Amino acid sequence: MKTQRQCSDKSIARTTPVSLCLFSLVTLLADSLQQRSLLISQVSSWYIKQHPTFSDAIDYARTYLWRETNFCTSASEVAHVKISQHQYQLWQNALAWAT
Repeated sequence: MKTQRQCSDKSIARTTPVSLCLFSLVTLLADSLQQRSLLISQVSSWYIKQHPTFSDAIDYARTYLWRETNFCTSASEVAHVKISQHQYQLWQNALAWAT
């Protein structure tokens, strides 16, 4: 846990449990995905990971929430497509990894 930036004791008392709760939820989601071999690590040519990291778990959580809640307002079969599915996934991945 980082040093809190809030001014009052009440806000500090709320922030730490909420942060721990969010960390736990992301960790549980990642563990569930890892058991089903669905959690994929982001790789680069200079750094090869043996196992998915917490940043991989955050990436998947963002992607899952965006896919399931924010961007599923259209019907499943859309007549007009503004961008290709491949381009959409590229943008989604880039945004999920931006920190």
